[in-house]
Amino acid sequence: MTRFSKKGECAFWPDHSLEYGLQAMESGLDGIEIQSCQSYISQEKYDTYMRNIQVLLDKGARLTIHAPIIDISLGSTNHRIRKLSIQHIFEAAELALKLGASIVVVHGGMGVLTMPPGSWSAGRFRDSYQARQARLSKVHDLVVESVREIADRYPSVTIGLENLVYPHELYRFPEEMLALTAQIDRPNVGLTLDIGHAATVGQEAVGFLNAVKEELVHVHMHDNNGVRDEHLPLGKGQIDYCSFLATLSDIR
Repeated sequence: MTRFSKKGECAFWPDHSLEYGLQAMESGLDGIEIQSCQSYISQEKYDTYMRNIQVLLDKGARLTIHAPIIDISLGSTNHRIRKLSIQHIFEAAELALKLGASIVVVHGGMGVLTMPPGSWSAGRFRDSYQARQARLSKVHDLVVESVREIADRYPSVTIGLENLVYPHELYRFPEEMLALTAQIDRPNVGLTLDIGHAATVGQEAVGFLNAVKEELVHVHMHDNNGVRDEHLPLGKGQIDYCSFLATLSDIR
């Protein structure tokens, strides 16, 4: 189910100017990834954002959408919170249909804005994650149920589940991501590999890619120094993105 842009895309968030998006396309990128963010910003700012997106679409930009992540919990045991979280992903899918986006990126884990940016190495936190896995099994089952509900309601929308960062979150390692998509078992659900997130939990980008390549639908690329999710430009951190790109090209 792998499909990639011929060139690539840049993030185009509400705080970015239209000029930024135009310069990105002029530099050779052929797409933008936007945020489904109407509930987070003023209506005036959202209207401006949508107008700027339309300008870029009129100039030929391809489009992907990042679904809301902050205060979203598809595995919440509070059924009201989970229902509202699902509704936010529905809205992202509706936006994808309206604008012709190819992918909607979704976080399976909960998004907590106030998590401190510490050192999230695999060796330090993975044992504690495994020890509490039994207690989190219900949360995982609810995530599976939620994503199935979204996928079944929007069968023409491809959902890319993203590997995550923080130690409180599920779905940070390749085997967790593969198990998640296998259990969801929907043809329109695959994986978004974020190589910056992978680095912060001690995972090497090429190894992660090779492990999940059969389920891959989308890639996020940014750099860091393996400690926190810095979102640096490529080459400003320690990620071997050149080998990653070469491997990505090989698997097409």
